[in-house]
Amino acid sequence: MRLIAALLVAIVPTIAFAEENCRVMVRKVTRIRGDVRTVAQDAVTVDVVSAPADDSTLRAGQSHVIGIDHWSQKLEVGKARDLEVQWIACDGAFRRLETIREIGPGRVVEDYDRGIAVGHRYRADVRWEEDDLELAKRLIPPAHHGISVRFEKIDAFPELRNADVPRTIVFEVLSQEIIHRGNMQWTTRYTVRIVEVMAE
Repeated sequence: MRLIAALLVAIVPTIAFAEENCRVMVRKVTRIRGDVRTVAQDAVTVDVVSAPADDSTLRAGQSHVIGIDHWSQKLEVGKARDLEVQWIACDGAFRRLETIREIGPGRVVEDYDRGIAVGHRYRADVRWEEDDLELAKRLIPPAHHGISVRFEKIDAFPELRNADVPRTIVFEVLSQEIIHRGNMQWTTRYTVRIVEVMAE
């Protein structure tokens, strides 16, 4: 069965897009193996070859039309390749696929510049403040948004708990959650995973 997803042509990492009629919006990515069948100006048709068994968003044998995000090189028709599909859920229910990009053999690590996007990896300075890990340079929130970052499994990196020693890490953005709090008021929460603590 051919499933057609709505397209999102441009995504800016420092802007937290909200969905209409959605109290809690979550943006995540699913990594798949897929065949690119057709390529248009801003979208591709992809046949899913394999997908994670514990992820119900995408399944092997499905075909989707998905937008290409502006960080991605334009995909070409050809053999199966590793792809990353970004999607959103609204109030716990899947809403739509957003964008797709190819994952090369080596994951690109970007320099953090006060904005982040789901699925991307960044190199950033961090410091331990009171009882939590913080980015040395805080994220710039969109207008009317409170914003926070939660680091998963910090206990695996005990060296980060030394408040006197700033460290540089590589982290991957796992999800973005946007909660509508009231009239023109939102909270944006990012969950990230530490990939590496870089040597001093």
